Amino acid sequence: MEIVIILLSVSTLALILSLAGLFARYTILQGNLKKSEEILKTIRSFVPGSKALLHDFVLKNHEDNFTVHYQVEVIEVSDKKIKVNAYDFTSPDPIGKDPSMRNSIIGFMQNFWISKSQAELVMDQSDIREVKINKLLS
Repeated sequence: MEIVIILLSVSTLALILSLAGLFARYTILQGNLKKSEEILKTIRSFVPGSKALLHDFVLKNHEDNFTVHYQVEVIEVSDKKIKVNAYDFTSPDPIGKDPSMRNSIIGFMQNFWISKSQAELVMDQSDIREVKINKLLS
């Protein structure tokens, strides 16, 4: 009987130690997650000169609506919006594919304010390098 009590005591102690270790790991992982979220927020922030994509932007030509996917450069940033200049686009619609419409479609998206949520930030290796350098300097 004493052996059973000793085994139960030892196994309970081992369980408590295991739970304490798991809780410590959980706390460390939670701290790492917060740091990662801050880094991700910094990396995904729009800055002048950033490149972005605007998907499914609807334009109107007389009575016809058509869709374009813009490639833009960010030229100014506010709290909720970004000012962009388009430099290229693609379109699945015949109106958007018409070469005579190209200058008008790109011209429409010059110095144009859009919501940040409409844009998808595009990052290349130089952008990632710049973020790392800024992180080291700050």
